[in-house]
Amino acid sequence: MTVDDVKKHFKQVVEATQYYRGQGILHRDPNPSNILIGKDGSTKISDFGIACKDNEVDDEIALSVGGKATDPELVTGKKYDARSEIKGLAASLGYALTGKYAVQANPFTNTVIALDTGENLLDGTGALNTKKLEGAYERYLASFPKNAKPLVKILRKAFSGEYADVQDFASDFNKTLRPNLVQRLKSSWKPILATGLVALTLATGIGYSAYRDHQEQLTKVSEAAKKYKVTTDWDGVRNEVENNLIELKDPSFYKKGDWTNSYPKTKLVKLNPGDSLEMSLQANEKPWASPEKYASSQPSYDGKIYFEGFEGKNFSLTPDSFNKAYQTEYGTGGFASISGVKVPRGIKPGVRNLIIELYAPEELKPTASARDAREHLKFTRAGDIINRKVIPVQIGEVKSRVAMNYIELGGVEERIGITEAGKDPIDSKLPRNLKYRVEIPEENYVREIASKEPFSNMDYMHPQLPNGTNTSPATLIFSVFDGTNEVYKSYIPAKREKIIENTFWWKVAKPDREFTKRVQQYHQKN
Repeated sequence: MTVDDVKKHFKQVVEATQYYRGQGILHRDPNPSNILIGKDGSTKISDFGIACKDNEVDDEIALSVGGKATDPELVTGKKYDARSEIKGLAASLGYALTGKYAVQANPFTNTVIALDTGENLLDGTGALNTKKLEGAYERYLASFPKNAKPLVKILRKAFSGEYADVQDFASDFNKTLRPNLVQRLKSSWKPILATGLVALTLATGIGYSAYRDHQEQLTKVSEAAKKYKVTTDWDGVRNEVENNLIELKDPSFYKKGDWTNSYPKTKLVKLNPGDSLEMSLQANEKPWASPEKYASSQPSYDGKIYFEGFEGKNFSLTPDSFNKAYQTEYGTGGFASISGVKVPRGIKPGVRNLIIELYAPEELKPTASARDAREHLKFTRAGDIINRKVIPVQIGEVKSRVAMNYIELGGVEERIGITEAGKDPIDSKLPRNLKYRVEIPEENYVREIASKEPFSNMDYMHPQLPNGTNTSPATLIFSVFDGTNEVYKSYIPAKREKIIENTFWWKVAKPDREFTKRVQQYHQKN
């Protein structure tokens, strides 16, 4: 999003905060994951599960929930208050502008980490070094885009605790929505402004021309080096993978003989063990991958469709062999029909993940017959996952339909979000009395925790993963139980990453085929 987009959405957040603060209510967990943007552009605040009146703040709950990446002072025992709420708003606004936080305040490990250096800002006695905290905030604010400077001033005041409540914060924020001097000049003094720009161009034209020529040369060199290079873009929140070569659209599938229960029309398709699926895949190959001299021959790509933890069905996609090939502005594409995908008979009732993967060629050096098709493409690793989609489905009769909405590990905060499966978070309704379990078999680690009550549309748990220095690939298994019934399970690739000397953080890792093998092994044991 642009800075203007952020302002537009955050204006609604500020207005909503003004409303509930006017009722004397503290949200106590303002953060980006609790700000929902609808397709119509409307922006809403969710997850009021631990909200309370100003005079009803529970110290223990405020410390364990509100202290994550919002108000570092909560880790030292400060009681959650209106200033903490404003710091949470500021942290959310900063994250929307930069995609990162300044600090990680973790009450479970009793640390306040400056995320750019990895330094713990608490001294040996547990006191917060305010000078170092101010330095961390200043370094963070210095990284903001230039056109966000008015917002930087607001964030600096918020992080330092200058705003006693949201009204003053809102007043300063709304001032940034007004046109600045340059914008007003553009609209009312265009002739004068144009004359000034002409003079400026004449004065700097020679220097700019030399600079432009240099930049154009650098761009040509860079583009030549990257030409035909296939790169992947991995979404650690959803555990999915995309690439710059092939766009794999959301598939359509249904139980054989039952058109009424089809995905994606039905967001959570109901299936039973032994059912046979009819599936259609659509793929678009980007124009840069198929220049005219290579258009006569298209490479094929192997893939696999499987239920998490089980073997599946292999398939191959070749654009020329699609049932309906066509040319669009996006490049070559088409549809492929795949039959014979079976729901495993040994799969348990509950919400389970259906996985679709597409792989890079096993042989990066093409054979003579495929040379025209593949010789110009540069893949990083043979057989690597270049596309991965995760689709929750319902198996059998299930009392509680829940699924993991997101997972965050490492530098920002460790938590797993849970919503109703097949529903947008804003429309989700979770049952009570759920129990969550996190396991890492490689570390012999298990943690269980009951859900909070009462609750509305979303819940989350803090996995509190074990400390250590082992950076080998690991498997995080997240399960949800309703009573004694396991109603959801998902597998997430994870590993520790060294931040600074003797400091290691858990990170969600990119899924690969070795991870898939580990999942099948652990699933067979259980």
